[in-house]
Amino acid sequence: MKFLLFILVAIPASWYGYGEWLASKAPVVQLAYVESLPIDDEKTLPFYELMSPLPSLKEVKAIPKLEYKKGPPQRFIEKITVLVNTTDRYAKERIVYFGRRSDFSFPLIEYFSEDENREAKYLETSLKISQGGQLKLPAWKKFLFRPLLLQTANYWLDNIEQVDIMEQSGVPAFFFQQKTGTRGEKRSSVYFARRSSFYRIDYLSDGDYQILQPLDQFRKSFLVERRSDALQFLANNLSQVHMKEQE
Repeated sequence: MKFLLFILVAIPASWYGYGEWLASKAPVVQLAYVESLPIDDEKTLPFYELMSPLPSLKEVKAIPKLEYKKGPPQRFIEKITVLVNTTDRYAKERIVYFGRRSDFSFPLIEYFSEDENREAKYLETSLKISQGGQLKLPAWKKFLFRPLLLQTANYWLDNIEQVDIMEQSGVPAFFFQQKTGTRGEKRSSVYFARRSSFYRIDYLSDGDYQILQPLDQFRKSFLVERRSDALQFLANNLSQVHMKEQE
């Protein structure tokens, strides 16, 4: 009986203590909410269902690179890399569009929420409580999920100094800015979520961003409901391209 009582006390105490230890190890970052921005004259590149503007191409050289992967289907575009520069030399800034991925692990997410966009809510909640926010869940869920959410936040916030969150139709999207690298390199990652999938874009530079404006480009990005909508947008843009004969 005493052993059973010990187990009933020790396990919850250990789980609570684990949560406290994770909270003490949580990285401190700048966490803010931002509003979306209207798209001006930028060209928008659709990849899967994610629509994201390219930087202004005036006096800028952009070189796209497609990376294929074996399927099924037989071959498909895994990601698109756009190198940008103002000279003919190798580009020092680039955008990488990863498309749709569904290999993110969120422990016990099926018990966290029945919302179809629960992955995004799970990540948002984990980030907020890691920075001292309150966990608005029933008592048993709060006890169960606090260590799991902190564990998730610590993973996502590794080497991150800033996170901006933007809501689109009630679903949060995320902008992660990494700490400056040892050689001055910059890296920012954007994540949009829909159901069990995340859409990711990376913005990279060998130094300070001169052409790319990652946060502004994130705030001008959005998901369409269907991939056919993105393809229709692309078709409309292509229909405006006029070819002229050259000798």
